[in-house]
Amino acid sequence: MASSGDFPKRPETSSFQFASTFQGEDALRTGEWVLSQDPKYEGQEARVRVERCDLEGGVFHGDYGLLLDESHKHYGVGATLPKPVDNTGKDLVLQYEVQVRGGANCGGAYVKMLRGGSGEDMSTLNNDSPYSIMFGPDKCFRDTDKVHFILQHQNPNTNEWEEKHFGNAPKIKDDGGFHVYTLHIKKDDSSFDLYIDTEMISSGSLLADMKPPLVPPQEIDDPEDEQPEDWVTEAKIPDPSAVKPDDWDEDAPKKIVDEDADMPEGWLEEEEDIIPDPSSTRPDDWDDEEDGDWEPTMIINKACDEAPGCGKWEKPLIANPAYKGKWSAPKIDNPDYKGEWQPRKIPNPAYFDIESTEPSHVDPITGIAVEIWTVDGGVWLDNFVIGHDVGDALSLAEQTWRPKFKAFEAVKAAEKKQKERERADKRRERGSNEAIASWNAKMVATSRLLADKARPYVPAAAAPALDAAAENPIALVGTTLAGMLVMILLSVFKTRSSSSSRSSNRSRAKASAPSSEAGGDDEGSGDEGEGEGDDNQNKEEEEEEQEEEEQEEQEGEREENGENAAVNKQDDFGAAADEAEGEVEEPAPISST
Repeated sequence: MASSGDFPKRPETSSFQFASTFQGEDALRTGEWVLSQDPKYEGQEARVRVERCDLEGGVFHGDYGLLLDESHKHYGVGATLPKPVDNTGKDLVLQYEVQVRGGANCGGAYVKMLRGGSGEDMSTLNNDSPYSIMFGPDKCFRDTDKVHFILQHQNPNTNEWEEKHFGNAPKIKDDGGFHVYTLHIKKDDSSFDLYIDTEMISSGSLLADMKPPLVPPQEIDDPEDEQPEDWVTEAKIPDPSAVKPDDWDEDAPKKIVDEDADMPEGWLEEEEDIIPDPSSTRPDDWDDEEDGDWEPTMIINKACDEAPGCGKWEKPLIANPAYKGKWSAPKIDNPDYKGEWQPRKIPNPAYFDIESTEPSHVDPITGIAVEIWTVDGGVWLDNFVIGHDVGDALSLAEQTWRPKFKAFEAVKAAEKKQKERERADKRRERGSNEAIASWNAKMVATSRLLADKARPYVPAAAAPALDAAAENPIALVGTTLAGMLVMILLSVFKTRSSSSSRSSNRSRAKASAPSSEAGGDDEGSGDEGEGEGDDNQNKEEEEEEQEEEEQEEQEGEREENGENAAVNKQDDFGAAADEAEGEVEEPAPISST
């Protein structure tokens, strides 16, 4: 983006016949530009000023222009040229920059190239001040949207001035940005080009594309010629020899009853389309004197919806084949018809030979004026030039207009990205809210279903708590999961306690076994009583081990059953959720606002 230091304080304009860039001293204070004193523009002293370019970030604050500040006002301000500009034998180029801050809705931003004495005293400027060319943007909602190019042309024979409008005027730029408008009239072939933002967008010919034409027709209707009183203009007349036929019945109706029609099957003649509402009852406080006679509400009879019709059936009407209408005599050619009357042609005193003139020549320009009405405030104008070389004008635009245009486009692009980010954030927020609302609705439906299934097993005193839990699915799910967790922890604790007890018993058994074996070795075979005692002890140990193994199997089964129960409860909860999701309709999206 260019900075204010990149903008030329005083752009080079020596190649132009007139230039006003508003750089340097205030052009209103120096008298270069003068405010009209016409009552139409009363109070504009407070509304017109030379002001710096308004662009975000302070860019180009060193560039000054003419600001028409307030909306819904008339403006009249202009500058007298140091020397009249005459384009005899030369091209003519007009160019200036304009910004309608906030965008153009209704108002002009065009300029007038004044001629003669009207350009010499700007204090008398008004809407009727004569001009040679009017050029520039004008818009008012859908009614007007064009870049004007209007000539005030003087007829060389009659010396009368007449406005000639370009009939194919292009549309304006109304985005609130900086734009430059250029008009180039060519001397060689009397053609012209219109540029917006240094690009040619339209072209035409002074001889073929102005309305009315620059050169009037060679002949015109004689204004004194009148149509003779006996001139017959009717090409056809009624046949005087025609007679109405005897069988022509003028009174025969256009439609008659179709006697062959039969009532459609299923027609309900005893029913009416509109019937009293059987559920409607007279209000207890109804007062006939104050409220009038009470009548029940009328409703559409549903019995008639599927029937072809209700009420009294009547035969339909059909076109009457005997209908002929009012008789009139047929038309024949009028033997006295002379054709369409036209006045005779006479030479047009305003016609002139184009070869004897220079169509591209305009009356010398003595001043430039902004004389407009605008609903829009903040019309900023700058860098007015009048010259003969379009290349010089477009080159100046690249120096003065192009940097501002690029800077404005960059600001606009940044604002667009910011708005896109804000919209994306809102979409994400809205989507998140909708997802949460949908999840919450499903959870409520699931918790209600679980509560209904659990209700037969819950004491009556606990029913309110169950209902509250059904409406608070997060609490219900949390309580359920907490209970499952407690059961799992208790099961694990019991398992570990049983394992520890079994390990202790085995240790005691192993500790007693070696002592018995050692006693046998030391004492030899021993007596018979001692041998029997050892056998009994071994049997008791085997029975204890077998009992411990059975206890381990039972506890293992209980653990497995406990885990399965927990899993089954989870499965029941998931199944209930699936069932609820199938039974409950999708909730309507909830707005983020």
